[in-house]
Amino acid sequence: MKSAVYAIFAAFVTIAFLQPLIETANLLTEKVRLDSALLNSCRAARYNSLVDERMRDLNAEIEEDIFKEYFAEAFSQTLKLNILSPESGKMAFSSSHGGRYEKITVALSISPSEDFGGRSVAVAELDLSTPYVFQTALLRRVASGSAYQINERRLFKIQVVN
Repeated sequence: MKSAVYAIFAAFVTIAFLQPLIETANLLTEKVRLDSALLNSCRAARYNSLVDERMRDLNAEIEEDIFKEYFAEAFSQTLKLNILSPESGKMAFSSSHGGRYEKITVALSISPSEDFGGRSVAVAELDLSTPYVFQTALLRRVASGSAYQINERRLFKIQVVN
């Protein structure tokens, strides 16, 4: 009888220790998913927004409005989101049918610069933030008073390579 009690106790202790590890794995998965969506959306927007006449001289001049439009479209399709506000500096996205993300905010700024060869390049700075909703019930109860934010910050260099 004692061995059965010890087995049940060991099962509860194991579950209590494994839940935070599982939640950490879920959190890392979400961060990787958001990071890859950012980078893939930037790549798609880069190819569609480069000015063709400037590419002959290996200068990366982009049209910012087209870049932001293509970025918002690609990002929303990648994560199956709705575009709430496609403002010039900040964009807001949300899940269309109660999905995994409550609200994602992406701040996008593009600044032109030059590389060492004198060719023009552009640097896109992306700041993503979204509240993370815990998946396990134990951590949802523990973190009920405070919200955990996932924040990603990326610099994306846009250049034309010969």
